[in-house]
This record gives sequence, structure tokens and C-alpha cells, in this order.
Amino acid sequence: MTERSPDRRPAPLGDEAGMVMILFAGFLIALLGVAALLVDLGQQRVSRRSAQSIADIAALGGGKNLSRSNIGQACQDVVTYFDENAPNLPSALSASTFCNQAAPVNVAATECSGGTGQARPSATVGRYTIQLEYPVYDSEIADSHFSGAGNHDGIPCDRMLVRITVTNPTYFGRLFGASTISTTRTAVVKKLLPGPQIPALWLLDPTGCVSLAASGGAQLIVGDTSSPNPSQWVPGLVTIDSDGTNCTGSQTTISSTGSGTLVSTVPTSGSNPGAISLFALPPRATTCSNRACAQADVTAGNISPQPTPVAERATRAPVDWRYNCKSSPGLLNYAYPAFHGIQIPDCDGTSPPYVDQLIATVGASGAPAGFATTTNCSPSGNVTFPGNTWVNCSTFTVQNGTNVLFTGNVIFQGNVKLTGGSLTVTPGSGTLSPTCMTGITAGCIGSYSPNAAFIYQRSGDVSATGGGAITFNHTFLYQAHGVISDGGGAAPVWSPPLEGPFYKLSLWSEGVTGNNSGFTINGGGGLDLAGVFFTPEAAPFKINGGGGVAQQHAQFIAFQLLISGSGQLIMAPDAGDVPIPPKRGLLIR
Repeated sequence: MTERSPDRRPAPLGDEAGMVMILFAGFLIALLGVAALLVDLGQQRVSRRSAQSIADIAALGGGKNLSRSNIGQACQDVVTYFDENAPNLPSALSASTFCNQAAPVNVAATECSGGTGQARPSATVGRYTIQLEYPVYDSEIADSHFSGAGNHDGIPCDRMLVRITVTNPTYFGRLFGASTISTTRTAVVKKLLPGPQIPALWLLDPTGCVSLAASGGAQLIVGDTSSPNPSQWVPGLVTIDSDGTNCTGSQTTISSTGSGTLVSTVPTSGSNPGAISLFALPPRATTCSNRACAQADVTAGNISPQPTPVAERATRAPVDWRYNCKSSPGLLNYAYPAFHGIQIPDCDGTSPPYVDQLIATVGASGAPAGFATTTNCSPSGNVTFPGNTWVNCSTFTVQNGTNVLFTGNVIFQGNVKLTGGSLTVTPGSGTLSPTCMTGITAGCIGSYSPNAAFIYQRSGDVSATGGGAITFNHTFLYQAHGVISDGGGAAPVWSPPLEGPFYKLSLWSEGVTGNNSGFTINGGGGLDLAGVFFTPEAAPFKINGGGGVAQQHAQFIAFQLLISGSGQLIMAPDAGDVPIPPKRGLLIR
């Protein structure tokens, strides 16, 4: 018998094909799931980075006004930076609406400003949710990696927290019923206190040359290290806003040339050294470069120390904010006109616009209530004008042999010209009422004290180019259109008010001059100036300090400044002069 072989017929092709399709479908589903998971994880990683970046930028954006204790504006700045930096934002948030939320507490009415509780405004727009917290309690920034407070943590009212949540659709998550996934990141900014950042020289020209020029053997020493106690030293600070874009040839924003000429800031070491800060220098620059400064001037010892870059212009804003604080309703409406193309941010509105109030109250003509009128336009001998005086003269002239004394506030209708003699303003007995300390009203312009008086010049200049001596004791001079030109007489003596709205302000003049004309103070070693001299259009303000050593407790804020003469001029502002506000806060979390 023949043994039959087993049946080796292949299985039908359709059966195997079905199995392969099932396996392939399962594999494809797994592959798509892994791909969706990778997409979800990748999107989550991008969201974390984006949320952290937005939180950091928004928090730092609020840091400047947080450091100024202007919490309402700090909150609005946070929202503005959020609007500008959140990608694909469907519509901008209203900063005013966000920051004016009353529940649980308005940002301007927390326990940090006499109210109660903590503000936590929040809003959602598109896939973003932003929440702000102020103040930030210690428990909210506790770190499990160490105990106690951080070295830079400060107190709750020093801190502001920004929390950003980004919500995105999921792919893999849908398999488990989760159609979206959210990522939350926070940033905490702490205020930086201004510290003693009071520049003696603060030059506002945004584009031109030469902002600060020294020549003729002049020695300008900025800062004061004369005290045997280093804690009482005044650091010398020079800040120049120009970016140098309009410099031509070999021009630079700071220049110190010629044998014996020196621009120097002191002290040169320690925890708070002097510094020359130039906006025209590139970030992280360690040597001079084209348009900012000439390294040859540094190498030759004409400029010391090495100038350093500064990230932001100082601008005239802090002076406006102190003495003429104006704000527009709403965010960034700008109450101030642009200054040579540089927009001045609105003030926080916490103090009155003193200069505007003075202008409106004095008016353009006539004697305000409480002012006596004189038309004695060319007095002779020794003449005293007691109390408040309106000098109704197109030109008030003081000649040789004439000594004029005013003992109250003075309004000059026109020019003041000295060709000899002397002009003195020394306020007599009197008191500034509490109302007059905080605003300028019709009654207040007639008020003065031994520590505070003003001169208001409706038109024209103050000039002493032909001789004469000017003495302004605790007196503020406001010029509507003119300039101060003291170049041919005795060295002027000028001190600012020590109380009232114009505390520490010696001169406010918006007068416009051409090159090498206009604002001039001559005086050699007898020069005696104190207070804030604000001449934002002086191009340049010329100071001749030749002949000996002249110590000035003064701060010059001008468009440009020219120092000449063979003497030594030492400039160091006093406490109470205008500081540069901090530019940002410090991220601590």
C-alpha cells in the first residue's frame, strides 16, 4: 500500500490578507497615537516656554512703575506688555478695564496703600488667561528647595506677580476625553529703589553732537569725595541721551580735548563709584566707539573713567513728573508733547502740574492780586522793592552804582539787563501755608517765605553781559521764552527754594537758542550755584569755571553743555535733586 502524504494545500489568500490588514490597522493606530502624543508633548513644551516668556516680559514691564510705587500704572504696563508679546492674540486687552477690577480689591486700594487685602485681577482672551497679584505674600513664593526668605525677596508690597495660562487643543488627549490642555507659568518682579542715582550732568539731546564738550584746560570733576567719611561721598554721575546719529566727521557725543582738560567722575572705586553713561555706546561695550566717545580721549587721560553704555535714555520725563506732573485719561494718551521725537510718558497724577498752575495763575499781563506795580524801569542808587512786585517794563535796567533788592516774589514783564551794579532777590519774612505747599493758586503766588520765592519772567532774557552781580537767594526763576546769560559781571550766587512746590528748583527755562549763544554762566572760582537748572533747549549751556576751584552743589539738565576755562569746576548735586528713576524691576521668581 502506498502511504498518502498530508494535505499541504496553502490557506486561501483572503484569510491572510485580512489578518495583515488587522495588524496594519492596529499598528497604524498605535503609530498615530504615538505621533499625537509627541505632538501634544511638543506643544506642551512650546506652551511652557511661551507662557514663561510672556510672564517674564510682562512682569518686567511693570517693574519700572512698581519701583516708583505707581501701582495703577504698573498694572497697566503689565497688560500692555502682555498685549504686545502674546502670539496670535485675537484682540488686545483693555489695560484700564483690567486694572480697575474692584473684586476682590482694586490694585490701587490694597493693604499697601491704606486699604485692605490683595488685588487679583484676571482676564481671558483667546487661549490666554492673565492674572496679576499685588501684594505678593511670602507663602506664594515659598521655595521647597530652601527655607526662609531669599536675599532679594523684599516685603510683600515690594512685589508683583504675573500668572499666564495658555490653553491649547490636544490630539492624543482626545482619546481619553481631554480636548484641551493648559500650561501655567508665573513671574514675580520686585521693585528696585532709586538709590542715589542723581546725575550732576544730564544731557537730553537725543541724536546730536557734541552733548558734553570740555576744552581750554577746563577740569570738570563730577562728584564729591572731600568728606573723610566715605558714606557721605556724593558719587559723580554723568548721563548723555544722544545716540550720536547726527554726529559728523570725528564728532562724538562727549569730547574732552586740549592740554590739561579733564572730565572725570569720582569716586573711582567702592560700592557706588562715579560713572559716565552714554546711550550711544553699544550694549556691553568696554571701550569707546564711533559717535559715542573717542578712545584717544580716555587713553590721554582727558576722560575718566572709561564711559559705559546705558540701556535707556534718561529723557526729561523725571523733571516733568516732579514739577509739572500731567496725565491724560486712559492709557498712553500722552499729556506731554514729544521732545525732539522722544515721547514723554504720562505722569502718574499723584502731584499737581505746578509749572502749568503757575503759568495759568500769573497770566500774560497785569498784576495778580497781592502784587504792587512799578514802572521804574531804570532805577538808580540803592532801591528796595518790598513784598511782591510786578515790574511793568519792556526792559528793566540795572546800571553801575545801582543796587536793587526785591524781598518777595517778582514778575518781570520783559527783559532784565545788568550793565553794572547788582540785582538781588532775598525773600523776607513770611510763611507758605499748607495749601501752598501742595499747589499753586491765586493766593499762593503771593505767598513766600525766607526759604522760598519765585521770579516769573513773562518774556525776554536775563542778561548781565556788560557787568553786574546777580544774587538769587532761595529763589526759583521761571522764563516763558527767554534765556539766562550771565557772562560779563561778578560771579552769580544762586540757591533754590528749600520748601514748597518748587523745592530744589533754581531755573526752568524752555527758551530755544542757536549754537554757541544764549545760556551762559561765567564766574571763575567765585561761581556759587545750587539746585536744579533745567534748560532742555539750551544748545549749549555754556559754563566758564576758570580761575580757581568752584564747588557747585548743582544739577544741570540741558540739551547740551559746554565747559571751558582753566580753573577746576567741581559739580555734585545734593540729596533732594532730581534722580533718574529705576528703569525696571528685578525678577526674583
